[in-house]
Amino acid sequence: MTKYKIGLYIVSLILLFVSIIIKTYYHASFEFCRSWDCVSEYAKHNIPTLICLFFILLGLIIYKLYFKELNGEFAHPKTIKTVENISNNHLSFLATYILPFVTFDFKDERNWIILIFMLVVIGIIYVKANFFYTNPTLSLFGVYVYNVSFESDDSKIIAISRGKLKSGDIVKRRLIEENIYFVK
Repeated sequence: MTKYKIGLYIVSLILLFVSIIIKTYYHASFEFCRSWDCVSEYAKHNIPTLICLFFILLGLIIYKLYFKELNGEFAHPKTIKTVENISNNHLSFLATYILPFVTFDFKDERNWIILIFMLVVIGIIYVKANFFYTNPTLSLFGVYVYNVSFESDDSKIIAISRGKLKSGDIVKRRLIEENIYFVK
């Protein structure tokens, strides 16, 4: 499951990649390129943009594959007893990890090294601490995160759902990682 957590970490950074593209995109005012030299010169000025575009596309592919795989077998249905929406954790992730990086001066190579180092360190923590469900991009894609308990037992789980949940709903669940389930 670690590969999915790493993948969802990349998905969580899509907003950062979009911000970096906006901040670093180089647009020269010239006509449509008809020569390889023109294209290579344009690409050379937009290396950060091209790298970010690659990771955005990778994140979107991972998102699609992740939810496609979650359509497998689900455990028997259970009735929800209590529901607490914890999707607001996405905002703290956004404010803590994404917004500070947007203020970087991307013209300095050292800042790129710092950015990459910090993203790797945060990613390791994100994966080891099972925070992959704290993901602002998933929230934009209509995914909700809840603390849920069921009528049949008192244990609480973290439920990831593509729809809103409420007490009394009957849902099926699929284990993603210890105590974290995808429900529908």
